[in-house]
Amino acid sequence: MVRVLIADDHDVVREGIKGILNEAGIDVVGEAANAGQLLQLTTSVPFDVVILDLGLPDASGMHVLTELKQQAARVIVYSAYPEEKFGARTILGGARGFVSKDQSPEDLIKAVRAVSRGVRFVSPAVADQLLWDTEINDQPHEKLSRREKQVFQLLGEGHSVTEISQILGISFKTVSTYRSRILEKMRLANNAELISYYMRHLEEKSVGAQS
Repeated sequence: MVRVLIADDHDVVREGIKGILNEAGIDVVGEAANAGQLLQLTTSVPFDVVILDLGLPDASGMHVLTELKQQAARVIVYSAYPEEKFGARTILGGARGFVSKDQSPEDLIKAVRAVSRGVRFVSPAVADQLLWDTEINDQPHEKLSRREKQVFQLLGEGHSVTEISQILGISFKTVSTYRSRILEKMRLANNAELISYYMRHLEEKSVGAQS
């Protein structure tokens, strides 16, 4: 029988999850209302899967996920947070599955069974995001630093070095240095090639320049 730990700060949600899983023959071996309780359980109770809500009161959900990843725990994030914003992020952060609280109970059961076998469980939309992230991480612009990405994006949008220096509040010489580094790292010959690259790959996608 699959053994599950549930972490959610709402009693009614934990009870609902437990009822769904028990009816499916899945054993809930522990419950936690906060991160501290959960991390105590993971070191004292044998389990196969953790169902984790990101909105715990005493710690960031992503921080808890990192802690669980270090324990090699198999985690399903079960969250009311938007799938399009957090689905891929949580999987890349170490979760083995993401189920929105808007999804059916059957999806949660399927997720628990899949993840307990070592199989990732995500929606098609999250799978597409993960594929894009994997592809984009192999792209030349991912070699750039945060500031280089800012300059790269502005160059790609057609701004001059002078305009970029004014936008970012740095000197003309500094922008020129960043431009040279960008061209070298991305193996581009000039601004024309950079703009062409930007338009092909990233014109309609964020490159994380402002993050």
